[in-house]
Amino acid sequence: MKFYNTFILFFLFQISSFAQSETDDVKFLESLIRKTHPEGQIVYTDRLNIEHLNRALQYLRKSVITGITNETKMNSIVLSKQEKKLLIQKLNEFTYPFWTENLFSNSIMIKDENISGYIKKIYREYSESFVDPTNSASDKSNIINSYSRPSIFEFSLPVYLRENTIFVVFHSYYCGSPCGFDELSLYKLENKTYKKWLVVYLANY
Repeated sequence: MKFYNTFILFFLFQISSFAQSETDDVKFLESLIRKTHPEGQIVYTDRLNIEHLNRALQYLRKSVITGITNETKMNSIVLSKQEKKLLIQKLNEFTYPFWTENLFSNSIMIKDENISGYIKKIYREYSESFVDPTNSASDKSNIINSYSRPSIFEFSLPVYLRENTIFVVFHSYYCGSPCGFDELSLYKLENKTYKKWLVVYLANY
C-alpha cells in the first residue's frame, strides 16, 4: 500500500506539476509581480518564508475550499487527499533556497532572512539623502516626490493539477514593517488562458 501511494504521488507530479515551460512560468510570475509593482527594479528572495506559507497551507486542508474574495467567493473546489498532499509537498520545497540571480530582467535577489535589513537600508538611504545639508528646497521636493516604498517579493512556481487545467501559486509582498500581504490562489484554464479562479488565502499586514 505504501508503494502504491508513493507511485500515485509520483504519477500526479509527473503529469501535472509544471505543465508550462519554465520560461512561461517565469513570465507568469513577472506579470503577477507587475500587478503590485508596475515598474522599476524587481527585488525577490531566494525562498518562501516558511511561517507565512504554513499559515496559508492550513486553508488547503479544508474539505471544501471556497474563494474568500468578492471576485472568487462563488467558486469552490474539493481536492483529493493525494492532491492536497502533493500541493503541500511541492509548495514546501520553495521554503529552501530555490531561486537564483537574474530571474527577471532588471532584478536583484536577496536572502529571505535579509528582508528586514534590506528595508532598513532603503529607509536609511532615503533619510540620509533628504537631510543632506547641500540640498536645496527644490532638491528635497524632488526626493519626496520620487520616493517609493521598498518592494520585495517571494513566490513559488505554479504547481499544476488535473491534466494541467488548474494550478496553485503562493506569493508574498513586503513593503515595510508592517506592510504587505500573503496570497495563495488557484488559477483555472479557461479559453486557453489561466485565470485567477479562487483566492484560497489572503493576509494583509
